[in-house]
Amino acid sequence: MRQLMQIVVLLVSCLTLLLPLPSRADWHVGRLDLVKQFIAEQQASPLVADCAAHARFVATTLPLYTRIEFPDGALDTGQASILPWNQAFGNAKQRVKVDTMVLISGVGYRKPERSKPDVLQFRCGYSANQLMAFDYNEPKPAPAKRKTLRRVKRPPQRQIKPSAC
Repeated sequence: MRQLMQIVVLLVSCLTLLLPLPSRADWHVGRLDLVKQFIAEQQASPLVADCAAHARFVATTLPLYTRIEFPDGALDTGQASILPWNQAFGNAKQRVKVDTMVLISGVGYRKPERSKPDVLQFRCGYSANQLMAFDYNEPKPAPAKRKTLRRVKRPPQRQIKPSAC
């Protein structure tokens, strides 16, 4: 499942490169506006704000979520983390060396809406302040209910006694 999510993220990233230039430009401007909003309203550092903007975009393009939110304080230095990182970001396709790791928490509202949102942990890997890799903890779906077969109790069979004639 994790590999599938990584493939989808990679495909979404590739598709953004293929979008017509005006659409890409609009998306880029919208992302920059969102980064500025996170910095102004939630006192996020530029890297944390960039990671949050990317997380919101990517997670809502996947079929599981309608929206991603970051509660008040989730992006400030008390809850978000910026860590020096001098190793590969992850395994497989995202095995790219990064020098900074950003960790943030948010909540995801599923399609269709449920009463409780999912708590999500996002990771962004940066090299020279450029986003190089991204992932998050996709919650496991609830196990499907299995139908159980119930034994049907049969009524006791009547014994027929041979009659004596």
